[in-house]
Amino acid sequence: MHISTELVAPNITSITKDVTVVQGEQGPGRAVLFCEVFGNPDPEITWFFYKDGIGKRTQVSKGGSHLNGNLDDCKSRRSGYFFLRGNDPKHLVICNPDFEEHQGKYQCHASNIAGKMDKYASVNIESKYIIDIIFKHNLRSGRILASLSHSLTLVAR
Repeated sequence: MHISTELVAPNITSITKDVTVVQGEQGPGRAVLFCEVFGNPDPEITWFFYKDGIGKRTQVSKGGSHLNGNLDDCKSRRSGYFFLRGNDPKHLVICNPDFEEHQGKYQCHASNIAGKMDKYASVNIESKYIIDIIFKHNLRSGRILASLSHSLTLVAR
């Protein structure tokens, strides 16, 4: 068996495309970002967050808790950042994302002694509210009340 000692700079071969989460819907209550990286030695992955897509970045993956490989664990977690498994930062999970705290641009930063590489993904959070509209109409034969439930999705950008 031959073990390669050749240094290879990090290469991010796959990253999650932009993710949209709708608040107020019954559903998973999470956003999952994935960053697949190769290199030698194995690159270290660090996730950063840019609130407004530019400017000051915040590291979000240092010492993150994990979900023991079960995404359904998000249902019982507070809003925040978690790894899917142990200290494996390939999967950054945002449980119960909040518009004010989690919408923005995320950077997957991979580095080792041979180099570094960055790729980006965005998380968009929409709010869904149910609006009940009551229509009233008078007819000669009497008054008819009809109720219609309609969904409206509001997008803040």
